[in-house]
Amino acid sequence: MNDLIQQLPFLSTMLPEERQRFEEVLSSNPQIQKTFANWSRVANTLSKNADAALPNKDLLVLYVLAEEYPDALTAEETALLHIGKSHVQEALRVYPALQLVIDRIKADSVAFNGLWESAEKPKAKIYYLQRWVSAAAVLLIAFTGAWWWYQSQNVPTTPQVAMVANENGFLSLPDGSLVKLDKDATIDVQYSENARQVSLNGNAYFEVKHLSNNAKFVVISNNAITQVLGTKFTVESNENATKVHLLSGKVAFAAKENPQQATILTPGETVSVVGNQLLDNRRKESLDIRWAGYWIFTDETFASIAAKLTEEHKIDIQVSPDVANEKLNGTFSTSQNAAEILKTLALSINAKVLQTPNGYVVAKE
Repeated sequence: MNDLIQQLPFLSTMLPEERQRFEEVLSSNPQIQKTFANWSRVANTLSKNADAALPNKDLLVLYVLAEEYPDALTAEETALLHIGKSHVQEALRVYPALQLVIDRIKADSVAFNGLWESAEKPKAKIYYLQRWVSAAAVLLIAFTGAWWWYQSQNVPTTPQVAMVANENGFLSLPDGSLVKLDKDATIDVQYSENARQVSLNGNAYFEVKHLSNNAKFVVISNNAITQVLGTKFTVESNENATKVHLLSGKVAFAAKENPQQATILTPGETVSVVGNQLLDNRRKESLDIRWAGYWIFTDETFASIAAKLTEEHKIDIQVSPDVANEKLNGTFSTSQNAAEILKTLALSINAKVLQTPNGYVVAKE
């Protein structure tokens, strides 16, 4: 039975008779059924990780061929590798099992050369070499199989950590980072020594803790990737779009299908990915993220801010004409009462806040 379990990572490459035997045992053995269900979840997660780390698997082939057979690359492929080489190297650092894939590609290229020299063939050896190795690489992703083997042989598995929200509604992640989820949002957290990855569905606010080893923190939403070191930011995502707003620190933001073309945000900026397209129309805007515990006002008139506070706190706030059109900026916690926010904003324009029986009046001194 152990032999059968060891074959799980290579299920897709089984011969028909092997697959039939596996399915017969699966239908009659609860332990195998449980193991298969667990493996299916692991394989799905690993596949997502592999796609996020290296969306273009052909880069692995080009990476090997550039070392072993530099003349095998066209000018276009050389340019593609020049752009993507650093991503391959980073993926190898984060996912060491990819080296097994590299080794297999090298072995397949050697096998191809052996067959080529002993067979009748057309002259376009380089073309067929690329296609042979590319096909081998695609079959090998089955990278999940290599990763399963590498994990079982070399890396202890990390136990799943239960996350409990604190009194303010924040979830504490294993590294001490904090996340607050909007209604119906969900996250899946996966940590390794050198990388922290969160898969997100919906909207979330993050406060990321910087670690001494500079482990990257990556948020993967439906169509975008956000990478940070230590910062505060929100990610709002749905099936077709992802919007990131940076409160402090620095983030790199890119379309999931094109991670090479990332843009760097500075505090206060908002950028979106719609479909597979990064819209680098960076802008600073007011955000109503009360679900995350914040008001963010950007070039917003005092009259507009007063209207929002009136609605939120159910009090009457009057703004005199001499301050109504003053444009203000500020980030406030929703735990602050209306008087605190009004007084802070009024102070910046030399205005005063007077309390009335039903609320407040803001006017120039």
